[in-house]
Amino acid sequence: MNQQDMNALTERWHSQTNSLNDSVDAAFKDAQNHAYELGRARGRLDAQARHEPRESLGVKRFDAIAESMPGGTAGFMKQWGWRDYALALEAAHQIGSTGK
Repeated sequence: MNQQDMNALTERWHSQTNSLNDSVDAAFKDAQNHAYELGRARGRLDAQARHEPRESLGVKRFDAIAESMPGGTAGFMKQWGWRDYALALEAAHQIGSTGK
């Protein structure tokens, strides 16, 4: 093979290899961008879920929880102060409106 043919083959090889490398690089960049966008979308959904208003447990649920304690409501606390405490906790954590 003469030098001119060898140079032409080498040039073609480099051209094809560079083209293939550019395609692989573009595919990796596209995959990375796609993964980044998926992560951003998931992050937005997670943030939205953390900030959505939540319903109050309410007095009936508080009563049921207290009744499930050893000795029921009377054994758990002799006063109804625990209910006010639970409602204050909800208010402090912006859960529900007033729970009443």
